[in-house]
Amino acid sequence: MKNVLVLGKYELNYNGGVEQVSRKWLQHLRQHEDIGKVCYIATKSSAEVEPLAAEGECLAPAQFHINTQPISFGYCVEYFRNVRDCDILHAHFPNIIAALLLLFAPAGKEVLIHWHADLLNKNKFFLLVGGSILRLACKRAKRIIVTSPQYAESSDIVRKFKSKIFIAPLTCRANETEEIIARRCDRYLLTVGRLVPYKGLEKLIEAMRLVEGDVKLKIVGKGPLRAQLEGLVHELGLRGKVELLGSVSASELNALYSECDAFVLNSNTRAEAFGVVLIEALSHAKPLLTSRLPGSGANYVNIEGVTGSYHDCDDPADIARNINALLQNSDLREVYSKNCTMRFSELFDDRCLPDYINAAVIPPEISRGFE
Repeated sequence: MKNVLVLGKYELNYNGGVEQVSRKWLQHLRQHEDIGKVCYIATKSSAEVEPLAAEGECLAPAQFHINTQPISFGYCVEYFRNVRDCDILHAHFPNIIAALLLLFAPAGKEVLIHWHADLLNKNKFFLLVGGSILRLACKRAKRIIVTSPQYAESSDIVRKFKSKIFIAPLTCRANETEEIIARRCDRYLLTVGRLVPYKGLEKLIEAMRLVEGDVKLKIVGKGPLRAQLEGLVHELGLRGKVELLGSVSASELNALYSECDAFVLNSNTRAEAFGVVLIEALSHAKPLLTSRLPGSGANYVNIEGVTGSYHDCDDPADIARNINALLQNSDLREVYSKNCTMRFSELFDDRCLPDYINAAVIPPEISRGFE
């Protein structure tokens, strides 16, 4: 049996996409007959956080941060205390301190890198130094797990290690509730995510002026742009057409997915590395309307002409054209809906995750590589 040491960024209960993926992988690794002890090392997001002993979690406080990267001396101590007993090192990137530690991994340790996203920062010096460390860590790795072929191809670092790349998409639980069409009293589009610049919400709101018929846009999420977006809705006279719902409960979100006509994601940079909300919409068989975003995994989830269609994220007229074309064609929506269900089942259902983990972690050779 093999012991696994997992290097994370923050504690498993942290509300972040990387940590959610880490926890899923940990749970499945523990259930595998060929895996023994599993230990997870991470930095505390706050001083009050307590480790989950049942999850084998070892947490250390951060002494300081370099941009968004926590630097912790205790993290290094925990690493050297546990690394000798492990057979596999599984590091979630981007994580500068974990990348540095991988350079000191003892010979014979199998190194896996889970590449969630590139370093995206305006500080050129930080990108130069941090990128060099990540590149060296990739040389040490046996496999580099990436969530989509599109992201692997567009990453300046990852694409140089094609022979090591293994594609393991993100997954979510299948929707097991019946669609509640009878409850609907209006037609609406749904978008879910943090209210931050790269989500392209300003242009999406502007596009609603050109959307035909009595169709609303419902926006779920909170973030620093809330007041700005509310002001834009008021300025454009769209209070009856655009609703900012803030945070909602899981049951409310499930109902919103079930009852919407389509899901829209108008992200405008590769900061949208994958788009978990897209696979959640797929699980509800909802057509996807997404921006043309080269290098993002969003274009892996949504296949143009199969599960939905693309538009120019910076052009409100093109966004509205995309929306109108879908909403005015019920036959097209039905085709997309059926295709969404099939694509979700084939690639993004949580039931696919054990196969991805088995192929990426357990076998001595890569069995599902870069295509």
